[in-house]
Amino acid sequence: MSKTFINIEGQTLDPANLTLPPSRENRDAWTRNGYVVEVDPAKVAALKEKRAVEMEAQVLDEVGALKAVAVVLGDVIERVSNGNVPPGLSKAQARGWVRAQLRAAVREELGVSSRN
Repeated sequence: MSKTFINIEGQTLDPANLTLPPSRENRDAWTRNGYVVEVDPAKVAALKEKRAVEMEAQVLDEVGALKAVAVVLGDVIERVSNGNVPPGLSKAQARGWVRAQLRAAVREELGVSSRN
């Protein structure tokens, strides 16, 4: 039977010999005080700050992608408004043409090659 150990502040410890916090939520902020494992509030604050920065970066990336899609959509709408649609298309064909233009423009904006 294998035994599970935990690492706290670079020390490998047997949890059977320790009093652990009731929640593992902030286990990256655990610190050892003798045989008692406590949650260090300063470390919790630093972890929350790090998570907030990571989430902010992710949101900004997503906003950037949405802005790019909006630009592409605007370009396609402008083409349609200027009558740059192949003549003689039915409404269904025109919708398909617009969808194809949007897909192509998004692929171009994202730098993705078109499907063969």
